[in-house]
Amino acid sequence: MRSVIATGVLLVGCTAGLYAQAVRVSGSLGSSADIYRAYGNAARLPSETYRAVARLNVVLFDQIDLPFELYLNSGQIGYLQPFNQFGVTPRIGQWLQLFGGWYSTRVSDFTFGDLRILGGGVELSPGNFRLAFHYGYTRQARNPDSAFAFWGEYRRRIVLGKLGYESADGNFVTLQAMASQDEPGTIRRDSLTPTPQANAVISLAAGTNMFSGAVRLRGEVAAGLFTNNTGAGTDSALAADIPSLLQQIVPTNATSNLDGAARLNLTIAPSPTWGLMLDGQWIGPGFVTLGYAQLLNDVLDLTASPYLRILDGTLSFRATVGRRTNNLRQTRIATIERWTVNTGVYWKVSDAIGIDVQLGQYTMQSNHTNDTLRADNVMQTVTLTPTWQWSSGGTSHFVSASLTYQQTRDNNIITGRYGNNSMLSSTLMHSMQLPSKLGLSTSLSYNRTETALQNVSFATLSESVTYPFAERFTLRGTAGLNMTHTTQSTFQLLLRAALSYSLEQWGSLTLQVMNNTFDLTAQQGNRYTELFGSLQYAISL
Repeated sequence: MRSVIATGVLLVGCTAGLYAQAVRVSGSLGSSADIYRAYGNAARLPSETYRAVARLNVVLFDQIDLPFELYLNSGQIGYLQPFNQFGVTPRIGQWLQLFGGWYSTRVSDFTFGDLRILGGGVELSPGNFRLAFHYGYTRQARNPDSAFAFWGEYRRRIVLGKLGYESADGNFVTLQAMASQDEPGTIRRDSLTPTPQANAVISLAAGTNMFSGAVRLRGEVAAGLFTNNTGAGTDSALAADIPSLLQQIVPTNATSNLDGAARLNLTIAPSPTWGLMLDGQWIGPGFVTLGYAQLLNDVLDLTASPYLRILDGTLSFRATVGRRTNNLRQTRIATIERWTVNTGVYWKVSDAIGIDVQLGQYTMQSNHTNDTLRADNVMQTVTLTPTWQWSSGGTSHFVSASLTYQQTRDNNIITGRYGNNSMLSSTLMHSMQLPSKLGLSTSLSYNRTETALQNVSFATLSESVTYPFAERFTLRGTAGLNMTHTTQSTFQLLLRAALSYSLEQWGSLTLQVMNNTFDLTAQQGNRYTELFGSLQYAISL
């Protein structure tokens, strides 16, 4: 009998050990229940809100990687894209990645990059070859809502593909394609509803590393066909200039346009002490990609960013010089040229003291023939930030200060009188950690902006306290007073308190309350108070 029991215990132990080796789980979960009340003014937020964000990663036999994502929010607003999202992106071995539900991916600079997809996809990397395919929707249908001045959005379908080769030393060449189209029947339509759009982009990207990675060259060229209204009439003359392959992918009519884009990046970094990055991109005025939320067209950007570190890294210099112009094909009545110059120096005087200085200038000029409409602006900024840290009697201190001055000049003969302005901003912060584990942080900031029409001043004083006690509890508190002055002064008082309890391996619970009182002295006659309460739970595996 004892031998049978011993054998059973051994089998259970071996099975548990094998399971532990076969399955590894990691991730995090955060959830909260929030309440909100407003007194003396209309409520800005829902009275009750429930949120949850979960990320779970399961690894099977060190070969299958299963990441899960979950976003839940009870406060969904009708005209926004859905916040409640769930996605899984399992990786199997070293060469197969699957996508399902809501997920993010990036294909290239000109095809797809900053949107989330509801759908599915697969990315294969057998050896040096790269293959990817994605299908789904980047936007859900939203009916017009005049109360929010929102005129509707169609459900937008997208198809992505990528084929390429990448060597072990980082050299690569890839071909990308993207097609996206709105579905007109997914929302109610009226005279204010936007027109349904369609788009296809094909690009070729390549890169190479030279001199053991000291020099890196990357580039991409793309062509895109964009139709602004898929329901518009046809234009046979325009269609004759567009390749038939693109016309089969995207509806082509009088609102269609074919254009291109290109980008080239050169990075020279022979050592950690110095380097230079050169970047340039040209985007035609008719180039549009629905794979990015915001990508400016009709621009030529040139950027140079050198850096230098000397004296064992205690003194470093950095700079960025950039130039942007538009009106690439003279389709506008004027060309606007923008220059951006930023330089910075950091000096680590000692282990306790550091000083950072930043200088910046931004200029914008146009060549409009009418001098009253001509843009001619210059904005200059200087920032000084010293830091100091030390210990005394078991107490550690950290002090930082920041002083910024910014001046804007408008040289237009009409708007210059009102466009000139200046801003002075300063911040002083001191934090200390006592041997009793009590932490204190004091912050004082001041900002003054002067314009031709009005001068505005802001001042903020805040104090934060952190104190862990009774092994598992942590108490945090913050009090802040804000002052705003124009023709008269108004005050805002913020109070926040939070109590956290550690459940050790089971996570932590936090109870937080906050009070926000605006126009404390009732100078403007619109004093109101907001109360916030929140119960939060968080765990990391």
